[in-house]
Amino acid sequence: KEFYNAKSINTSTLYKYMSLNLKENTHAFFDSGNSFLFGLNSWNVKKSKNNQLKTLHIGMGQATMNWAIHNVIGAVLSNPEKTFFCVTGDGSFNMGSNELNTIKNLKSNVIIAILNDSVMGMAMHGQRIANAEKTGIQNGFTDFSLIAKASGIKTLVIKERRDLNKIPLNLKEPIILDVRIDKELSPPIMDRMEALGTANE
Repeated sequence: KEFYNAKSINTSTLYKYMSLNLKENTHAFFDSGNSFLFGLNSWNVKKSKNNQLKTLHIGMGQATMNWAIHNVIGAVLSNPEKTFFCVTGDGSFNMGSNELNTIKNLKSNVIIAILNDSVMGMAMHGQRIANAEKTGIQNGFTDFSLIAKASGIKTLVIKERRDLNKIPLNLKEPIILDVRIDKELSPPIMDRMEALGTANE
């Protein structure tokens, strides 16, 4: 499927663009759910001429929602000179939005992208693939850019591919990206469903 669609922002487009344009010393944190499913598929960790990687962090223990937000804060406090890119879903961010005051006070290059599609994405697509009951997946729309502004944090709404060019990549303060993605775009989840034996034949 075409990654670069001028009318809407494809989730994979965000990852590919950021991995190609962020600094070599970037540390990326992908939250549980669609955030790390798309991230593992589309994030480029290729070594540079200086043999440096864009380091990727994901929570594969209990894989709890909101893992990435808390961990990126800890990483910033321990390595404030680095660049940090955190991707989380709207469901996860709603669980950790109380951290906005802490995030506001970070004096480092921290870019937090919220995949905003008003649903629990991985659960919704998993239920569809398994032909299971459709339950517990609706979030309702939240304008995270307004929440960020109210908290005194820079913010940018991303609706189209061309909006990616507006992202400031070298700020010395946090910015929150409210990324309005298409909830119908299924993550690369089929292998996982087949491994669990829950894919609908």
